[in-house]
Amino acid sequence: MNKIENTDMTRRLFFLLPDIEHTKRVVEDLMTNKVDKRHMHVIARDDIDTTDLPSSSSRQKNDTAFRIERMFWSGNLILFFLSAIAAITMLVMGNIAIALVFAGIMLVSFIRGQRFAVTIPNAHMTEFISALEHREILLMVDLPLSRIAEIEDIVQSHHPEAIVGGVGWTVEALHL
Repeated sequence: MNKIENTDMTRRLFFLLPDIEHTKRVVEDLMTNKVDKRHMHVIARDDIDTTDLPSSSSRQKNDTAFRIERMFWSGNLILFFLSAIAAITMLVMGNIAIALVFAGIMLVSFIRGQRFAVTIPNAHMTEFISALEHREILLMVDLPLSRIAEIEDIVQSHHPEAIVGGVGWTVEALHL
């Protein structure tokens, strides 16, 4: 299973590990369970040697996915409030038809924003900065939704020292 099932969006599992040796064992175990090394990414402090582990890109280290999510969320809020102002203005001016169009835009903006915020997990690398500063290792594993529970169970049962830090989203095509 080298390919991720859903190429548009996958889920990213975050695991915190106490040191390099534990991280290597988890990576080996995941590879044994058919998780491609290309879908694993390790982040650690600069003074920790991670050369034998799957690397992470600068986008992953800088949590570009979090920034993109914030940008879309902010854009959605701006669209909602500008539409609200326009709808109220049109109502005051007596133009009910155009006010309804802006109310419709508000409704779509609300539904899409609420759906995104509720249905897509939102753990991000930025939540682990403190642990990284304390020399822990962050292992990010990109998986199709269908394998999340299986891989969590494998890591938790074979590696009790690993802390499951949550699930986030990623877009494989963007290498986030």
